[in-house]
Amino acid sequence: MPPEGYDIIGDVHGHGDQLHALLKKLGYHLDHGVFRHPAREALFVGDLIDRGSQNHMVLETVMAMVAAGSGRCVMGNHEFNAWAFHYEDSRFDWLRPRSNRNLTQHLAFLHEYLDPQRLQREQQLQQAIDFFASLPLFLDLGEIRVVHACWHEAFLEQLKPQLNADGSAPVELLVAGHKPGTQAFEQLETLLKGHEIDLPPGYHYQDAYGITRHRMRTRWWLNEPANYRHFALGPPQVIKRLPDTRVDPGALLGYPEDGPPVFVGHYWQTGTPRIMAGNVACVDYSMGRGEKLVAYRWDGEHKLRNDSFFYL
Repeated sequence: MPPEGYDIIGDVHGHGDQLHALLKKLGYHLDHGVFRHPAREALFVGDLIDRGSQNHMVLETVMAMVAAGSGRCVMGNHEFNAWAFHYEDSRFDWLRPRSNRNLTQHLAFLHEYLDPQRLQREQQLQQAIDFFASLPLFLDLGEIRVVHACWHEAFLEQLKPQLNADGSAPVELLVAGHKPGTQAFEQLETLLKGHEIDLPPGYHYQDAYGITRHRMRTRWWLNEPANYRHFALGPPQVIKRLPDTRVDPGALLGYPEDGPPVFVGHYWQTGTPRIMAGNVACVDYSMGRGEKLVAYRWDGEHKLRNDSFFYL
């Protein structure tokens, strides 16, 4: 029997206590070790891991829900990165380099899953990586859609023939997606990290890792021409410095105003949760930095509502 509605849950980033509290607030109850709702299903937008100190608790919870049919989850960029971090390619090297930056990003997960005090740690680590590899890149449920960062229709259509029957990526796509300059790299970067364009000449900014950036994430769903300041999606202190000159119309992806509602995470929003557009909502409100864990309770509406957000 199909669920009466969906609860779309944002980036958890290893915060298990908050996840359990939010599920209970939404009316889910533990039943033989699985959170279930009598009439609803939870949809997770990915980025379950890293940053927080309860990665194992989060994965136990979500994996159990997925196995029992009370929840589903799409691939986030952190799951994609973790899969590559633990995958040896044909050169007998790790697909995702074990650089200081990559180790730092993944350290909270490694601390738990490589803890010598944890029994069966190698088996549990492999179970986690297998779970990441099984996640679909997106969900299209007809009435709603879920993807981690960007619903790019053309890229999705190009990728579909390459995916497994359950919508997950085969290992060949994992490998291709880590080769800059390839079509797979551009496609997966866009779906999992967002649509980016070059900043105007002379503009740049430093991200949270101190890396100088010359490209900006966009409000990819916009259908009308926009200036850089309006088109950019990122820290307010960066956006306010951008010019009000028009972006090349060819940079617009757009999302149909009559298209099914689409839900994303990834973007580190702050403040009171609000929809991005009439049929676009982000449910990532920076739990990874200790702010809010957010869910959107969808009950069949085509026009999304600000009063449908639940959060802690």
